[in-house]
Amino acid sequence: ANNTTSISFGGRANFNFWQLIDVNTDADLASDVVDFYLSAFLGWEIGDLPDRLRGGSTLGVKWWFSDPLGLMVEVGGGPVSYSDFGLAIRVR
Repeated sequence: ANNTTSISFGGRANFNFWQLIDVNTDADLASDVVDFYLSAFLGWEIGDLPDRLRGGSTLGVKWWFSDPLGLMVEVGGGPVSYSDFGLAIRVR
């Protein structure tokens, strides 16, 4: 087995298009409960293998089942894997 160790760092930007559509149309898309978004990231990975520039994008959705807590799922070419899921915490 090939075991490698690396550290990644960089920046990430999210575009919450579902909220934008909800605010600018008469449709009630419940963006305060469900939020679809696109993410883009760019960063650098250093480790046992040659250092490399990393970049990609994901499509995500968050479902807020209570005011500060929600569940999130992302798919695409993410910074660590092709899909992520977990708990989301809303900070206002």
